[in-house]
Amino acid sequence: MDWLYISDCPKLKGDILDHLPALQTLKIINCKLLASFVPRAPNLQKLKIRKSNKVAFYVFPLLVEKIYIEGSPMVETMMEAITIIQPICLKYLSIKDCSSTISFPNDQLHASLRTLNISGLNKLKFSCDTNTNYWKHFQYIISLPITYYDNMETLLVLGSESYKSLIHFRIGYCPNFVSIIPREGLFVPNLTRFIVHDYDKLKSLPD
Repeated sequence: MDWLYISDCPKLKGDILDHLPALQTLKIINCKLLASFVPRAPNLQKLKIRKSNKVAFYVFPLLVEKIYIEGSPMVETMMEAITIIQPICLKYLSIKDCSSTISFPNDQLHASLRTLNISGLNKLKFSCDTNTNYWKHFQYIISLPITYYDNMETLLVLGSESYKSLIHFRIGYCPNFVSIIPREGLFVPNLTRFIVHDYDKLKSLPD
C-alpha cells in the first residue's frame, strides 16, 4: 500500500494500521472521532490531516516532503514535532485554522523548505534573539502566502537579502492590514507574482 485516504467518516473510531512501510501518501479528512496514531511509515512523503483533531504521531516521518495540517490541536502538535525533529526533506508546509499561539523559533525553518502557507492562525509569532539573523531561514522559500489574519496591521520586512529567491507572494483577507514596511528595502529580483487583495485599510506598498 503506497497511499491511504480516509475522508468524511464522522463516526469512525479505532486505530489505523500500525506499520505501513510502503506508504507514501496519507490523507485523513473530517474524521473528528478518529483517535489514532499516524502509522509508522518510513517512506511517507505526503501528509494531509484536516479536521481530524484526535490523530497523533507515534513516530514522526523523517522523509516527509509535503505537510498540510488544518485545525487545532493538530497544528500545535505538528509545529512542536517539527521544532524537535526538523525534517530535512520538508519542502512544503501548510498550517491553517488554529486559535492557539503558534511560534516559529529562529532555528525551526530548514533550508529544504520552499513553500510556507500560513492561514487562519489567530496568534502568530516569529521569534528571534539578538545573536541570530532569523530571517536568513526565509532565503530559500519561493512561495509565501499569508491569509486570514484579522489583527495584522503591518508586515515588517527585515533583511534585504532574505527574500531574493521569492517567486510568489500573497497577502489576503486581512481586514486591518495597512502596509508592508521594508526596513532595509525589499529586494525580490525573482518575484513573478505579487497578490494583495481584500484590504479596506491598505495605504501603501513597498517600491
